[in-house]
Amino acid sequence: MDFLKRHYEKIILATLLITFLALLVYLINIITSTAEVSSESLKIPTPAPDYDKTDFTSSEFNIDNTFTREMYWLESQPRNKNSHYYTDLIIPVTSARCPHCKKIVPEFYFLNAPHKCFFCKGDLPKPPDEGKPLEIDQSLVDTDEDGIPDMVEKRFGLNPNDPKDADSDLDGDGFTNLFEYQSGTDMNDPKSHPAMYLRLQMVELRQEQLPIILQKVSAISKQKKHWDIQINFTKSDRSRFYLYGDMLPVEGKEYKIIDVIPKYSTNEVTDNVAVNVDESQIIIQSQDKTQEKITLTVGQPAYFPRPKAVILDVTSQNEYKLSEGQRFSIGNERTGVYQYMVKQIDTANVQVLLDDYSETPKKIWVTKERQIPPVVTAGTERQPMMTDDAIPRDADPGLSSRVPRLPSI
Repeated sequence: MDFLKRHYEKIILATLLITFLALLVYLINIITSTAEVSSESLKIPTPAPDYDKTDFTSSEFNIDNTFTREMYWLESQPRNKNSHYYTDLIIPVTSARCPHCKKIVPEFYFLNAPHKCFFCKGDLPKPPDEGKPLEIDQSLVDTDEDGIPDMVEKRFGLNPNDPKDADSDLDGDGFTNLFEYQSGTDMNDPKSHPAMYLRLQMVELRQEQLPIILQKVSAISKQKKHWDIQINFTKSDRSRFYLYGDMLPVEGKEYKIIDVIPKYSTNEVTDNVAVNVDESQIIIQSQDKTQEKITLTVGQPAYFPRPKAVILDVTSQNEYKLSEGQRFSIGNERTGVYQYMVKQIDTANVQVLLDDYSETPKKIWVTKERQIPPVVTAGTERQPMMTDDAIPRDADPGLSSRVPRLPSI
């Protein structure tokens, strides 16, 4: 123990020295071993594939061999025994354009009785025999390809070489010459024209303010029937006095005053001065089948409970603000005046159903889509061409370049 006590410092130093030398040797060994490491020794060995290898260079995957092996073409056949005409995705069906409705009709309807168009039921011409020269119907020749045959243009004094005259309006009835020709009307007679409602276009549904304002309610007795009700008519800037139960004319309709509600509030102004504010109300009710009620407050504007339909005459640019049951007329002395009535306002689809007062009424829906092409005057840019769907089915014969053409059969 005495030895350890006397030499413990030396023993500790010797132990540390030996440890240092061992670590130094270990470090030198690590440095020398890293020199032996290469990129090849660090690679992870590739595992064996768990699938069968495919040789894409074999003849099985040769494009030429694939498309030429067992090459054949299935003959186009009808999908059911009642099909008169058929085709597939590659072979087009032989067709031609109907001279009446301008729609594409399969060859079958031209060749077989009763030779009627599938769409408009118009008579279809018989195709010429194969090998024989095609006889051109001179009545259908259209040099300027504006949709109006030359014979028709010459008869009405139009230029067969000027396509712009198809978009003009010879008789000033608001319909283009081409549209009148397609509709079968006389393009030089203002009283002969397509249906007048075709000039109408829906603009919007508009919440209209009543042309009256409740000015004052004077409760001069305990009984409402003796109270004075002052109404201001905004269009004439005049006031009139009514009593409880009186009839009130508003926009051509009769409204009855069915209730009077006295109401006042106190507003504090500067210097602690209180002012009484008249907020009295009256309730009026229409006397038609709708029985709609409207509340009017003193000094406040009131609005119709149902929006009005705003309809535009695209020819005259006249706007009509109409409610259900209201009548209106379009046209003039030259074209004739035609009356219509708003039968229904479809607020969901923003369209209007009209009644034309004819013996056989039909549903006339006026929508936001323009129904007739605009008339183009000199110096005005020509509008886009019409499509098949825009051409009426009762149009007269005549080919039009405004729809795609297919070779005639």
